Amino acid sequence: MLLRNDLVHHFIDRYDLGSLDGCRRGRDALLDAFIRIDHRLDELRAWAEEKQKLRGLVAQVVQSDEFRDFVVNGNSPDETVCSPNSGIVRALQEAADGLAVDGWATVSEAGRWIAERYPEQLPVKCGCGSWRQVVHQSRIFELRYFEIDGRRTAQYREKREVQDGQPLHASRAGS
Repeated sequence: MLLRNDLVHHFIDRYDLGSLDGCRRGRDALLDAFIRIDHRLDELRAWAEEKQKLRGLVAQVVQSDEFRDFVVNGNSPDETVCSPNSGIVRALQEAADGLAVDGWATVSEAGRWIAERYPEQLPVKCGCGSWRQVVHQSRIFELRYFEIDGRRTAQYREKREVQDGQPLHASRAGS
């Protein structure tokens, strides 16, 4: 900004353009200004190139399946998190709401129900080997085994907390 102001507003006052010596000093000042401007222009071009490269890299990330899965479903790209807000946990909550008998849903039935409605929600996407592991690692479900028709069956429900003497779903408290 100072260079511009000197060139635009003070150049003629600073250099006696009516004399040969003043013209030479003015020319030298202009050449020096040109070199400084050219150097800054090269820096700006380099920054613009880096910005363009960064824009391309960000676009690749944002357009990736992993990013979409993280934003839409809450599944971490490292496949290690079954957060309470992830798509797979929300699907388990929805399945429990639709399948529960006496407050409990069968884990295997919930897995089939989710596979039909949300086929992209798979235990492996959050680092789990089974639906029971997802239920356990989410930490918002209670997992119990019941004897049904002579077979041990895994069932789950949302953990319940008591507030003001009333049971509440832990993940939905306050909503």
